[in-house]
Amino acid sequence: MKHSPAFLFVLLFPLFSFSAEKLYLNPSSECGVFTTTRGEWATSTESEVKLGYDADYLYVDAFCKAAPGSSLAVAGKKDDDLSIFSGEVFEFQIAPPKQDGTYYHLAISPSGYLYSARKRDTQWNPKGLIRSTKTSGDEWKFHLAVPFLALGENAPAKGDVWKINLARTTVIPGKGTESSSLSGASDFHDVKQYADVVFGVKPPVPPLFLRGVSFSADGYSFRFDAPALLPKLKAELVLDGKTVFSEVVPVRNGELVFSGALKKEYLPLKAILSARVVLRNPETGAELFRKDSLVNLSGLDMLQLDRYYYTPQDKKIRYKQFFTGEKVTLRIRKDGRVRTIPGIGAEGAIHFVGPEPGKKAPPALSPGRYVLEVTAGDTRTSRVFFILDKPPVPLEIPDNAQLKITDKGLALGGAPVYLIGISGTPKAFLQFTPAFNLAYAKFGNQKNAVVLGGLPGAPLIRKPFTGIDYPPWDQHRKKIDAYLTAQDPAKPILHRIAYEAQIPAVWKQPDGTLVPRDTDELMARIYAHAKKAAPGLIYTIQTDNASKIEALSKSCDVFEVAFYSSSYAQNMVPRLRADMEKVVESVPRGKPVIFWLGGTIPNATCRLAEELRCGVYLSIAHGFSGNIFHMGHGFLPEDRSRVWSLISGIHAEVQRFYPAFARGKNAAGFVRKAPADSFVWKAVDTGDDILLLAVSTASSESMLEMKVDAKNVRLYDSSVETPLSDGVFQDLFTPYEPKVFVFRK
Repeated sequence: MKHSPAFLFVLLFPLFSFSAEKLYLNPSSECGVFTTTRGEWATSTESEVKLGYDADYLYVDAFCKAAPGSSLAVAGKKDDDLSIFSGEVFEFQIAPPKQDGTYYHLAISPSGYLYSARKRDTQWNPKGLIRSTKTSGDEWKFHLAVPFLALGENAPAKGDVWKINLARTTVIPGKGTESSSLSGASDFHDVKQYADVVFGVKPPVPPLFLRGVSFSADGYSFRFDAPALLPKLKAELVLDGKTVFSEVVPVRNGELVFSGALKKEYLPLKAILSARVVLRNPETGAELFRKDSLVNLSGLDMLQLDRYYYTPQDKKIRYKQFFTGEKVTLRIRKDGRVRTIPGIGAEGAIHFVGPEPGKKAPPALSPGRYVLEVTAGDTRTSRVFFILDKPPVPLEIPDNAQLKITDKGLALGGAPVYLIGISGTPKAFLQFTPAFNLAYAKFGNQKNAVVLGGLPGAPLIRKPFTGIDYPPWDQHRKKIDAYLTAQDPAKPILHRIAYEAQIPAVWKQPDGTLVPRDTDELMARIYAHAKKAAPGLIYTIQTDNASKIEALSKSCDVFEVAFYSSSYAQNMVPRLRADMEKVVESVPRGKPVIFWLGGTIPNATCRLAEELRCGVYLSIAHGFSGNIFHMGHGFLPEDRSRVWSLISGIHAEVQRFYPAFARGKNAAGFVRKAPADSFVWKAVDTGDDILLLAVSTASSESMLEMKVDAKNVRLYDSSVETPLSDGVFQDLFTPYEPKVFVFRK
């Protein structure tokens, strides 16, 4: 169930990255706190889960409690397996190592109803399965045991490693459903994300299990099950790259507990922090436990602006701030200069165009990058904005410009091009237009923009499963041929083979039963036929299934991809870098990639302009060739004007530096000392200068510190140059901020 490349010479050390768990069964093991699909510790509900095996069965015993203030959401209907997924459900995915990625999927609800499938084939019904469930108020216990023979296997030998996932989906009042798992997987159909389960072997170090974790705006606490043979352990907690706790803690009665206060200095964007907890042997320093996660402090976005880009006709910067109880001060910073406005209210406006004739007002703010900072006592936060001297005008696209694939990505009219487009949406509130050089939606596009079209598709069905009802190949081929015959290879068009190409094809069995069939071979067949029939056209394919990247990226010229773990996640950035790395590793080298970023997915309220801008620049750093903002499933309201501002202006912003950046040569040796783990960077030599693109992936303010072979530096689009002493370079970044620097050799 889905809850639902150029050479890159950067150092990528994510503060938060996905890494599957490893569990040792000898013959059973506790599982500890699960991790949600958003990457957070699952602390909203209580679960105790044990995985074990014997000579005949692999089994799960679990105790689950509803979220505080709610009852168990019981779902399920007779002869309707999928109905259990509309309520509380526990899933069990098993991938034996010798079955080439095949996994067996079981799910059980408090009602006792069961879902079973071999991959997505629901015709698999395991014989000899044992199940029992019992509910009492807001509590649920169950036992589920699947025979190894039903999996086509004998009992695992000592030391065998299987891929297994255990997952719980529950209903959280006011938040909807929350899915979490042992492995922390973002996609429960991606076997590579499952935990490694080792059979018949004791763990190399005494097992430690995280039993409880709590975070609030004031502090944190952790509780572990710890063996009595370890009288004390050194506990470490790192938040957004900063160590906030590092002490030797005693083990008492088999438990280790530590807690601490959070300093309210800089409030992170969206109140999200990356976290890493580590337990060590205090004598040897050996690492015994490590777990990465995200922490959601459930705070407000404490500072909101109405635009990302301001032009003279805007006249005012409108803001809202949510600090209370103390005197609040606002500061506007640019190039070392500060304008201070004390005693501000909850919302207000800052005039930036200067005084009108006969009226008093502060001096005008010159065009450039600014930081708006709000401080209350010792606590502060900040946001970036830009003042432009006029509305941005994208570079003109010549008539008859041809789109080509080069060794650097895509070129339009002979010049490197970075494509930015938007999906269709019922309502749009663009600040600037034209805004896009990739015409996917029917609004906001430049003249002569690259068009994203599509080969003939097939109807989508929703029952008995979601699938595409492709016609017989001979019929489908004729439709494709008719489409290809009408196309002109000289026009800048991307011809999409399929959207969400991972959606199963519908296969009708002789008895009339409809079953899902994998589309990998079909997509490869369509691409091979189209490429032979019209080799001068450029073909794309799109998927949002991480497990399908390697297979589907072979069936296109340009690959489109999105991830539910980042692109469409509530908090986009924490897993974005790891997902992009997966694309770089999986897609054939040199194939252009268009990376999708969710504007209204998973909802129309969660996305911030900072996340989208960070996503665009991270895409460039990873050698991708464009982005599409997904704006479907409703629309982004007009009052989300800062996000609309960013979407409207980012194309023109990127165009100012991208052609020179794309033409540049590898300048990895330019950096003598790399920055902190929270930064992604890429440097190129343009001949006259070095361009350095740096992106902060931290949700808090962070300092870029590097040592480089250069004498002077300035921000791209700025004339203010700073001399460097012995190549030492420092610069302060706001949350998720990207910057492009120009270094003079």
